Amino acid sequence: MLGKVLLPTYNKLYMKDYHVAVLLEDLNSKFDAVTELVTGVAKDVSVVKTDLAEAKTDLGEVKDTVRTIKAAVTDQTHELKDHDKRLRHLEHKAA
Repeated sequence: MLGKVLLPTYNKLYMKDYHVAVLLEDLNSKFDAVTELVTGVAKDVSVVKTDLAEAKTDLGEVKDTVRTIKAAVTDQTHELKDHDKRLRHLEHKAA
């Protein structure tokens, strides 16, 4: 008689443990998916950081080039003004 009483109790406990195990397995798979997603986002962020650093370097080079061009244009503008002054002076003397 004792075996008949213990067997249903054992089956109930086994079924509860089985359900808990299934739920835990489901949670573990969800945590794995979240971990994979976070890892992917972290990799994407590192790529963006690298690209941003390269863009800053490129922007610095462009700024230097623009400064050089601006200096050259300004220098040529002064030379043209000097030539214009000289021509006006020569024209004034000739007249």
